[in-house]
Amino acid sequence: MDNIQDNTLFLLTDEELGILKDSISSANRIVITAHKSPDGDAVGSTLAWKHYLAALGKDAVVVLPDAAPDFLHWLPQYITNCRGPRRCNPSSKAQRQRELSSTTM
Repeated sequence: MDNIQDNTLFLLTDEELGILKDSISSANRIVITAHKSPDGDAVGSTLAWKHYLAALGKDAVVVLPDAAPDFLHWLPQYITNCRGPRRCNPSSKAQRQRELSSTTM
């Protein structure tokens, strides 16, 4: 198991991986999202993608459809990075609209 070469373990084909790499490379601003009622896997993976993309010099923002359970709010940068119709932290409707419109590509 130390050196697994079985391609069935990978979710993307080589062609799909190439498209993903090209898309990331050519983008300046990237929106990362997850499913409704995000759980720990969804929140953790979106924040991990945000940090990875930031390390590549990309302007990435996490947009969740609604807030995750309170017990996940300890995750690094959860409050400052999560945006959506029902924000991770309270704000006015006008502010939410400004923030969402500023993330469009």
